[in-house]
Amino acid sequence: MTTERWPGGTPADTALVVVVAVVSVAGVASEMAAAPHPYPIGVGGFVLAIFAALPLIARRRAPIAVAVAVTLIVLVYHLLGYPGLAPALAMFVSIYSVAAYARTSWGWLYGLAGVVAAMIIPALPKYPVTWYSYSVTGPAIGLVAALVVGVAARRRRLDNDARIREAEVTTRAQMHQRLAEERLTIARELHDVLAHSMSIIAVQSGAALDAIDTDVAAAKQAMVAVRSVAKRALPDLRAVLALLRGDGEPVDLHAQPRIADIGDLVDSVRGTGLEINLDMSTAGEDFTPLTELAAFRIVQEALTNVVRHAGATKAAVSLRSDGSRLTVEVADDGRGSGDDVGGGLGIVGMRERAGLVGGTVHIGPAPTGIGTLVTAHLPIETRLL
Repeated sequence: MTTERWPGGTPADTALVVVVAVVSVAGVASEMAAAPHPYPIGVGGFVLAIFAALPLIARRRAPIAVAVAVTLIVLVYHLLGYPGLAPALAMFVSIYSVAAYARTSWGWLYGLAGVVAAMIIPALPKYPVTWYSYSVTGPAIGLVAALVVGVAARRRRLDNDARIREAEVTTRAQMHQRLAEERLTIARELHDVLAHSMSIIAVQSGAALDAIDTDVAAAKQAMVAVRSVAKRALPDLRAVLALLRGDGEPVDLHAQPRIADIGDLVDSVRGTGLEINLDMSTAGEDFTPLTELAAFRIVQEALTNVVRHAGATKAAVSLRSDGSRLTVEVADDGRGSGDDVGGGLGIVGMRERAGLVGGTVHIGPAPTGIGTLVTAHLPIETRLL
């Protein structure tokens, strides 16, 4: 449904046309009643007064054309010999509109030309008036005022439009940033859930295939471990898929893995044949769910890398707190380089996890000189939830 009553005009413009036409007609009638000289048939003056108001309906869409049309009608009104210039009331609106709505930044100049025309018209025959008389300069001052107000309105509108555009740009940038952050969250969760589970499944299924002909019990035990890992991974995978679908439900961090679940995580990795020493000195500590999730995922990714790449036989997982920060360490005796640079998605993910809670991750040589040590420092005081 459009707000325009006539092409190019709004309901407010329609009302303005009616008001200007009515006032102009009343002005023409008053001037005719007091006319000191003869004039043409009266109805023509009323018609011209109405016609001078009609173009104002398009004053926003074509302000310069409207100003020219109104000026020409007022000129015809004067040249025909009608008394006064009551139809010139429309010129006040047209000059304001030129200054306020012209597409060119020189609209004020067109408006000024309209002011000059308004001063010239009364000085023309058939009944000329001296241009310096108050009957000419008074309305001219009013037209200049309308021009100034129009310029101010234009500046205010342009400033408002600029603010709106800036707000739109900012909103789009924020939206793109949120989308990027959501994609990063989804990618990180998928990697953390699938990389670990698939690594354990690959190792255990390989062990089952190797033992199926010679040691059925060992093969069965390996497949039980595969089933156990898959079952544990399903809830996390469903949560990530729900986030990917965008159901509008926030991620429940309290339902995510926590430090207390690291024992089960270590047990699942031990099933691959890796000997792991677990030392958790965090009993009774109060951490935010986001910090606990970060600690769990860092341990999970570090152990996944040990299983997949290190060729290690032993590993050690340690979590301890000094009251201000939680320190997570995962060491192995494998062939890792211990370089704290580059790395794949897993290493990037560990650093991002730590960064979310204001912490850091360092990857370097193990204390024994063999293997790799992953150290994460996570501030306990962080409260992001």
